[in-house]
Amino acid sequence: MDPPDAESPNDPKWRDVQRAELVKTHAQIFETRAHLERLEHRRRLLEDVVGAFVFPVLTVPPELVSKIFLECLPANGRVQPRKFTAPLVLAQICQQWRQIALETQQLWCSIDLTFRRRRHTPGFYDIWSFSFTSDGKDDPMDAPYDGACKLLQTWFRRVSSCPLSITLRCHKERNSLPASIWPAITEFAGQWGRLEIQLPMRDIPLLERIRGPFPLLYSLSINDIHRARDTDALTHLTAFCDAPRLREVRLWDLDLDEDVQIGNASLTMLELHERLTFPDVKALLERFPNLTSLHITFWPWDEKPKPALLEGLPPLESLTVRMGELLPFLTLPHLRHLEHRIIPPRIDPFLSFISRSGCVLQSLRLDVGTLDCALLLECLAAVPSLVTFHLEQIYSSSTFYDRLWSPSIFPNLLDLSVEENGSQEDYYTSVIAMLSSRREPQRVGAQLRSFDLKLVADSTYGSDDESEGTPSGAEAAQLQRLVDDGLKLCIISQGETWPAGSRDVENEFI
Repeated sequence: MDPPDAESPNDPKWRDVQRAELVKTHAQIFETRAHLERLEHRRRLLEDVVGAFVFPVLTVPPELVSKIFLECLPANGRVQPRKFTAPLVLAQICQQWRQIALETQQLWCSIDLTFRRRRHTPGFYDIWSFSFTSDGKDDPMDAPYDGACKLLQTWFRRVSSCPLSITLRCHKERNSLPASIWPAITEFAGQWGRLEIQLPMRDIPLLERIRGPFPLLYSLSINDIHRARDTDALTHLTAFCDAPRLREVRLWDLDLDEDVQIGNASLTMLELHERLTFPDVKALLERFPNLTSLHITFWPWDEKPKPALLEGLPPLESLTVRMGELLPFLTLPHLRHLEHRIIPPRIDPFLSFISRSGCVLQSLRLDVGTLDCALLLECLAAVPSLVTFHLEQIYSSSTFYDRLWSPSIFPNLLDLSVEENGSQEDYYTSVIAMLSSRREPQRVGAQLRSFDLKLVADSTYGSDDESEGTPSGAEAAQLQRLVDDGLKLCIISQGETWPAGSRDVENEFI
């Protein structure tokens, strides 16, 4: 008979080896378990120690944290839901901050949504294609926007008492707003405070179906993105008759006539982008006697005979007049802000208005076109009280900046912005000298706080001149020193912004 195999279970030596390995494995398991118990004990001790840590930021009272959170919101009050901006980013820091953010109602009082054409998968549909049903409404392919509507509802359900700000933008290539948006905003109609909607005219009847009352609505803006000028839709604006607190109305391509009862005598701000004749303006000023702000486009060429000076005007503090010359018919002693277009070389209407009104302007925006610099300076001498000045002109002139050195011109000026053609050689030399002068600590009068400059190519008369580029080299170094010294500076030229990050990208409604 052959001897048993050395690896056979029948071999006594092999059995002894396996018994020894089992004892060794039991010992290793015991040792490992003991080590795990020691590690678990150490973990509990460390958790107690770390849990006792006091972070200074977590000791700040919740009321103060809430106020800090509110300072993170856009100054214009239009909040676009984005993961890395307030308020959503504030709820991602820690559990305590998340709870404070969710309990701070003012963080969720505003939402700004833009609805664009849906992108389809390339190869299945054209990437920009979008189909519509026969009745002109969006087809079921628009379903992804249901998520945006649900977000709006979740957003606003965190608010129980504060007025809501709703900004809805329909892209001009769309045929209508998503159908689901109307029931989404209707749920909160009683809480609307500011409502701003860019929509096709065909959607106004849908807006009309949201009946009042609107007890908190104070600001209403409606913009027809397709410029349809469908006068039949005007009657659909009567839905906002029951808005007792409405004070601000802005309408684009919509007429505000006697049949459209938006607002009442308490209206304080009115902005219309339709061309108005003198009788239109006169009727508006009579209809809204409490206006303090008016923005209109004046179309005077059909006026016969020449209108007389208007009397009994509202206490306007802000006036914007596009296109035509309305100032000869007005006397506004309370005016503080004016946006006006001077038709060169006629400066007498502007000077006569300032003299006749006796107003102390704080803010002025002038479109002067090809006005001679000497005449421009004569206009500016009539408004020495300006704190904010915006100038739109076509041709650059070093004389303008040289004269701004003088402390006798605008001694209180804090903010200056200029839009012009800067094609002349060494353009920035005069600009830098003016800024340096107005930033001197020993200067008599106020130090300039901000300067915005937009250089555009001159295409008025078919010229091929290109605007000056953004500063570089020694000029950039000099301007950077002014920025480092505290001057808020932004220069835009040929699509570039200098210095980088200086442009305010806050999203306005229009």
